[in-house]
Formats: sequence, C-alpha cells, structure tokens
Amino acid sequence: MLARIRRHRTALAAALCLLGVAACKPDTTPPDAVFAQPGVVFTLSPPQAPDCRPESLYQGTISWSLSGRGPTRLEIRVDSRGGPEFLSTSDPEGSQDTGEWIRPGMWFLLVDSASDTVLATLRAGPKPCPAAGASADAAT
Repeated sequence: MLARIRRHRTALAAALCLLGVAACKPDTTPPDAVFAQPGVVFTLSPPQAPDCRPESLYQGTISWSLSGRGPTRLEIRVDSRGGPEFLSTSDPEGSQDTGEWIRPGMWFLLVDSASDTVLATLRAGPKPCPAAGASADAAT
C-alpha cells in the first residue's frame, strides 16, 4: 500500500511539474489584427519597405504615446507576446529606431508589462504599392 501511495505521489509530482513548465511557456501566437486601446497611439514609419519589394528588410522608427495613463512599464515585443523584446521603457511617449531587420508581415506589440496587457499592435507592410508611373502618395 505504501509503495502504491509513493508511486501515485511521484506521478502527481511529475504531472504538476509538466503543467508548470507548460504554464510558463511564452505565448508565441501572433496577433489576429492591428488595434490600439483608447488613448494609445502606436506607429511604424515607414510602414513598409521603401522599395515596395516584399522580400526587403528595412529600418524604421517605432513611436508610441499613451494619454491619460499613469506611470507604467512598457515593452515592445516582436511578432508575439512571448517574442523578442525590442524595447523596455517607463516613458509614456517616445520613439526608437530599429536596425535594418524589419520584414513585411512582422508584428510589433506594445505591452504594459506591469499588468501583462497588450495596449496596441501594428504590422509592417506590405501595403499596396503604387502602379508603375504613379506617385508614391497615391498608394497611401
């Protein structure tokens, strides 16, 4: 009887250990849509590669502004909530240049790390590019 209790206790401990590991695994699911909570502005400039080629990597500037919110700890994450951290700041407003590593389809998430709340998301192009001979302004 004692051996059976030890075996069950060991199996329970192993199951809890596995659940703990799964619960601590970062969320790598990309967002479903671009959004921003009220009072949050989150932008990427330029929003797509200047040459409009979908395989291009490019450099941009990510800007954020939170109005009507107290001090907070912000993170900008790449591609998902559990993705690489691009920036961590307590500034409610600012901007940061990236390197030349933005690719079309890349997601950026503005996260309040104190509450683990996604405040806004944005996605790098591709956007419709102007037809040959048309001005770049016509595509925006």
